[in-house]
Amino acid sequence: MTELTAPIIEGATKSNEQRVVTGPVLIPGEPDLDGDMVDAATIERVADGLIESYGNIDLQHSLKNVGKVV
Repeated sequence: MTELTAPIIEGATKSNEQRVVTGPVLIPGEPDLDGDMVDAATIERVADGLIESYGNIDLQHSLKNVGKVV
């Protein structure tokens, strides 16, 4: 089994019992790494469809799904 690692950033929580990590993905009104900002209404409008269509987590862009955003 492959162990996945990622930094846990401020504001994130972790549950070892459920193997669940939560944290912010896109924060309304704050720039992302590309300097883009998105308002809360836009995030709410697209979030469910985005997760439904693209919610798989793969290992190093291998397209081997190892998790799912919930």
